[in-house]
Amino acid sequence: MDVRDALPFCWGVPLTLKSLRPKDYSESPKTLGEHLKKRRKKLGLLQREAAEQMGILTETYTNWEKDQDRARGGLFPAGAGVPWLRP
Repeated sequence: MDVRDALPFCWGVPLTLKSLRPKDYSESPKTLGEHLKKRRKKLGLLQREAAEQMGILTETYTNWEKDQDRARGGLFPAGAGVPWLRP
């Protein structure tokens, strides 16, 4: 059964079912970048939004998420005042 059979008013409207997309993050993160990405994705934030909340450049956040740069210890104390970073 096609989704459009259940929703006949949607014919002609492109549908993307979010739940069928594979997750693009690890369920068992091992690095800081993997943890950041998993938490951000679960909350539906863009990298830009996460960076703004942390008070850093988007490029810096992106590098952290890709494990291309390390977060400085003093910049990350107890979630850096960002509630979504706390476990």
